[in-house]
Amino acid sequence: MGSQVSTTWYIYSREENDEWSETPIASTLTREEDVNYHIGRFKQIVYKMSVGKLQNIRKIYLYHGWRVVKAVMEENELRLEFTDKTTAEKWWESDEECGVFSKEFDKKWKVRDGPSSSKITYDLLKD
Repeated sequence: MGSQVSTTWYIYSREENDEWSETPIASTLTREEDVNYHIGRFKQIVYKMSVGKLQNIRKIYLYHGWRVVKAVMEENELRLEFTDKTTAEKWWESDEECGVFSKEFDKKWKVRDGPSSSKITYDLLKD
């Protein structure tokens, strides 16, 4: 029996106590090859977490057979860790799926460093 790579895209999360959430936040087979689409879906969940709309969630992961990106929110910092620089650049190319949280996100967070590597970091703005 050979190994099989999943064609399903999953978005998983961890709570503040670092426990995995019982079920994925989302999963889909739709547009399986469209990385920008899936980064956009992930972006919406990250924005939602970072503006306080996902209680107790502090880490979010996008998987497609393996981890594509991880988002970690700690006190005054939001870190995105991608598998590679090419995937990190997709963050800037992809629109938030529904465009609901981007304005609220932009009011609370400022990018510290862009995708010079496979990481992007945001700082929480002071009120």
